[in-house]
Amino acid sequence: MVDKVIIFGATDTGKQIYDEIKDEVDVVAFVDEDNSKWKSKVYDIIVRNPREIPEMQFDYIYIGVLTYYKQVVTLLRELGIPANKIVGRYVEIPTYARI
Repeated sequence: MVDKVIIFGATDTGKQIYDEIKDEVDVVAFVDEDNSKWKSKVYDIIVRNPREIPEMQFDYIYIGVLTYYKQVVTLLRELGIPANKIVGRYVEIPTYARI
């Protein structure tokens, strides 16, 4: 069975992650804090409000933002997303390299 993935960040980084994983997983949604992006599409996938995540069917959330990485993790944890479902490996090193 193919994992269902949400990408947090309808950004260039989120798009790069999509390009890297699209053949291995089913990307079910992009989510973004920017409400001007909600209901738009990235690669024919609807961008949604992150607060809708608890209602969605998914296996993992891939973080696709560099600037607000820690805030995104905090938001996801506040939404009740277990830490083992949050994947940051695509942005952790670039984020921490900026510090």
